[in-house]
Amino acid sequence: DRRLAAVPAGCPLAVRDRATSRVDLVDSVEKAYRLLCALSGDATLAAWDFLPRWPSLPEAERLRLVSAHASHELFLFVHAKDRPLFEKAILPFLRGKLRPSLVDAW
Repeated sequence: DRRLAAVPAGCPLAVRDRATSRVDLVDSVEKAYRLLCALSGDATLAAWDFLPRWPSLPEAERLRLVSAHASHELFLFVHAKDRPLFEKAILPFLRGKLRPSLVDAW
């Protein structure tokens, strides 16, 4: 049985069977991406392999990827991880939408 559970910082983690359990700390985008790929078995996640490398990509490449993979999820990721690019490229787009969604307003 493979499960993924988020445990907020400072909260205890209860492990029922220590002999057969494995606990991994996921503290980076790279680790989260690898774990998600391993647990989901979803081959379409390979298209998002740029996420762990985001900070090292040139701005032109990041802009191309934002355009190619435009989605609420990517916009939230960029908002959290690359605020200057969000404000330069995504925020003007969101402000210009005729029918913003709840996520757009956030």
